[in-house]
Amino acid sequence: MEAAWRHVLEHWEEEAAHEAFLALCADLGQLGEAGKRYRAVQETSDDPARSADAKQYVDRVLGLAVTLMQTERGDASRIVRRGKLVLYLLATLFFLLAGAWTLALLGR
Repeated sequence: MEAAWRHVLEHWEEEAAHEAFLALCADLGQLGEAGKRYRAVQETSDDPARSADAKQYVDRVLGLAVTLMQTERGDASRIVRRGKLVLYLLATLFFLLAGAWTLALLGR
């Protein structure tokens, strides 16, 4: 991550450097750290253009984080729904087997 950040600082004008850094941070679960670094540039840069760029990247990090959270929440709810379905199917199977067993006992 450090090497990727140094690359961003050395190639600030290149969008690809920022994209690669943000992708790496997202993969590592370090979007918060990326946001801190961009915020530091925003607050300490003497160059107004660079500061404005950094602000845009802070906003972009926030957007990425929200998107990832929504995706993870969607995945979790899908797993819960699938789990409930399996539970309902098992309960139905149990009651069918219990009914069949009861009928078999009554038929003797």
